[in-house]
Amino acid sequence: MLLRCTAWLLEAAIESHEHDAEQDEPADQIEKNQLAAYVAIAVLIVPSVWMFAMHQARTGGSPNLPWKWLGFAGMTAIVFGYAIRACRQSWGKQKFWALLGRFFAVHSGLGVFVLLRVPVVPLVLYAVLTALNTSFSAAYLVFSWMVSGKREDQKRAALGVGRRGDT
Repeated sequence: MLLRCTAWLLEAAIESHEHDAEQDEPADQIEKNQLAAYVAIAVLIVPSVWMFAMHQARTGGSPNLPWKWLGFAGMTAIVFGYAIRACRQSWGKQKFWALLGRFFAVHSGLGVFVLLRVPVVPLVLYAVLTALNTSFSAAYLVFSWMVSGKREDQKRAALGVGRRGDT
């Protein structure tokens, strides 16, 4: 499980969506679910952009978009989207969501803190920051997962209980 979650660092850059000629029904259902998710995201994004444009037109606001905030939102979506997608087998585990939630809180807090103090952030900087943030999130998830796993092993050893599946 640990290796699967970290493999996304390599797969994220070179991933392809090649499918076998024969697909089984669960794969078809997954593709339908993904399509539904993409449509839902588009249904949320397009009206949001439209409403923002209408608001800007009505209030005579600046035609410039808040690029630093949009860049930060995009970077956040990429970093956490890849982490969530790569660790699909951990979705049912509360520990995974707790670790990811903690990282999201720190990421958001630092991002807002920095962006409130800087007038402009070049968009090209987000490419570098996204790569660094993705690497850091993978390292954080792996390290935290290993540390919490060692604690569980120590508790089991103290109680004289083996891991699940041990006989």
